[in-house]
Amino acid sequence: MKMEHIKNGALYYNNITSRVERVIGKVSPVRVLTYWHHTEEKSHNVKVLRKANQLEVENYLDGGDIPTLKKRILNTINKLFNKSDKLKFKVS
Repeated sequence: MKMEHIKNGALYYNNITSRVERVIGKVSPVRVLTYWHHTEEKSHNVKVLRKANQLEVENYLDGGDIPTLKKRILNTINKLFNKSDKLKFKVS
């Protein structure tokens, strides 16, 4: 993929990490900063990215690629704080 095709906020499949990641910024003319579900920010060469297909995007947005234990923990925390609505943890 070329830098001129990269858009901030879009989802791309990373061939190195074998998962869908969101591009959050440009680091250099050939590198972008990505994260996976608001964690693990890393810079990658744009050559290792390709646009995520519809199935990959849906899986990412539904949280299907988050490990089950992490999902259960975040859901439990959200239920505990749901009464007060002071703190919300993002499941996806």
